[in-house]
Amino acid sequence: MNKLFQSLLLGLHLLFISLNSHAGNVCDTGLVEEVGGGIGGTGNGIGGIGGTGHIEDRGIGGTGHQNDPGIGGTGWRMTQDDGQSYIFGVVTGFASICVNGVEVHYDNSSTVEVDGVITSIDQLAVGQVVSVTAVGRGQEVKAQKISLVHTLSGPITKIDTPNKVMHIMNQRVDITHAVNNGVKLNVGDQVKVSGMIKPNSGIQAARLDKVPRNSQAFVNGQVDQNSYVSGVKVLAKLDANINAKVTGNWNGSGLVAKEINVAKSLLIVKPNMAIHVQGYAKKSSIGKVSVSGIELNESDLRGSKDRKNTLDKLIVVHATVDEQGKVKINSLEAIDAKQVLQRGGKQVRDDKNSKKLELKKLD
Repeated sequence: MNKLFQSLLLGLHLLFISLNSHAGNVCDTGLVEEVGGGIGGTGNGIGGIGGTGHIEDRGIGGTGHQNDPGIGGTGWRMTQDDGQSYIFGVVTGFASICVNGVEVHYDNSSTVEVDGVITSIDQLAVGQVVSVTAVGRGQEVKAQKISLVHTLSGPITKIDTPNKVMHIMNQRVDITHAVNNGVKLNVGDQVKVSGMIKPNSGIQAARLDKVPRNSQAFVNGQVDQNSYVSGVKVLAKLDANINAKVTGNWNGSGLVAKEINVAKSLLIVKPNMAIHVQGYAKKSSIGKVSVSGIELNESDLRGSKDRKNTLDKLIVVHATVDEQGKVKINSLEAIDAKQVLQRGGKQVRDDKNSKKLELKKLD
């Protein structure tokens, strides 16, 4: 009887922790829709991370991804001090910083870089896309390195104010739900874009930052068969299907490359690592989709509505790597672009990050 009572108390204690890890975390307000109940599959691996040129050095072997027994649903939220985490997604707010529902603590020992250049922690802002390596697992981790990743930077070549769309180096950028520092933007202005690649429909911007007009342009991402990188025409010979950062000057029709760097991996997979990545689902083969490099069965993305609607949303994958290096999916979430910045955390750290995007109406 005593053992039974102790087991019951332990079960209630774990349930209490699980419920409060969700309700009490400022980075996760519960807006997202969980999808893929009963996840199963025929294969899983990691390739390009986030569609912005971060590639895994070695494939992750596997005989199929699956729900970790007893972990499904909210299990990934259980905070653990051991192990490491990799996080890729949009900064939704500040507690420390909030990304994909995870609270990422940082201090002066945490390294911060912007497009490969070491910088100050003060550069972090809502709407930026970051890649984070951290100590610990679950909904609270401690950052070792935070990398700000911009999809592209270049001149605005067209603005469609009524539809909240602009073209940067002729690539379509949806700015409907983007934020910036309140600076009005015009054709010819140069901006950095933080956002996610949408298969066949441009970039969904989360943040725009104006930079000096004489700044060099660049684009990150996968090279296609016609030398386009993330939808930007590059005037140089590039090997298809590699992930690269191309820096150069925009000449009105293409990016004249001055420097081409094959992307290095920001994710070094280790056993017992937690992974939290965000992106749009991209078809990789028959019945398969890839979300920021993690391959899933298309059927895994079934939601409360039809699957087509789910595929139009941002997907967040919460996963773990087992001791054999195989990825196991703990939870999948679908988020509307308009809800991304509402997921959790304070929307402002100071006044400069609080203003919504403004566009000057063109004559």
